[in-house]
Amino acid sequence: MQSIGRTPASVETQKPGRPDIDFLPELLSDLRRGELVRALERIETQREFVDSSETASYLAGLARATHGDPVGAIRHLEQAIRLNPRHARALEARAIALQSLGREEEGIADSEALVRIEPQDPRAWILLATTNFRANKFHAALGAYARALFLDPDNTAAITGEALSLHALQRDAEAIGSYDRALLLAPRDKALWHNRAVSLASLNQNEQALDSYGRAIALDPNYLPARDGAIVALLRFEEIQRGVDAMR
Repeated sequence: MQSIGRTPASVETQKPGRPDIDFLPELLSDLRRGELVRALERIETQREFVDSSETASYLAGLARATHGDPVGAIRHLEQAIRLNPRHARALEARAIALQSLGREEEGIADSEALVRIEPQDPRAWILLATTNFRANKFHAALGAYARALFLDPDNTAAITGEALSLHALQRDAEAIGSYDRALLLAPRDKALWHNRAVSLASLNQNEQALDSYGRAIALDPNYLPARDGAIVALLRFEEIQRGVDAMR
């Protein structure tokens, strides 16, 4: 499952008079060890405190999301943001949880808030781009990926997202250039070779598409998207060749 947030390096100071002074460190320890059931049980025993603490609410949101409960995660994350509207990690986590529920417009709003707080963090721009892409807002996605690449030119995720956005906008010649850049950084990424082949096939460059599909299949002989794509590209190539032969 996709990670929905970054675990804070430290936790907030416990205020005098609160029950169980070890609650936050122990909850953080549970999450780091992957003991989700224990973490959720701990959250249930301290509901009032969790709702009064931005850090506890954030950690509770992470626990719920990692356990496969995005709705419960959003409830805790909303509380963290209510207590601190500039809680960057909670905004990031809620945007991803909203995406998982198909609520991209709300996720875009959180991602936009995140880049206002962390304008120099390429990960924030990638999240904004990805959320726009999922909402079929490809021009907006392309702009956000461009900003991420300005901050981190060799970010493979941003280059790949740029390529996918260009393909969605039917700008496949440019997309191929982006895929080539990404493949210089990740030459054994079968999905990159497959997606490059898709853009080549969209331009009717079927022989080159076959080569890219073949590279994806060489990396994983059971990779069905590449195998299926290669068959289609081969049929198109043979059909074109028959047409050329008939004209001679």
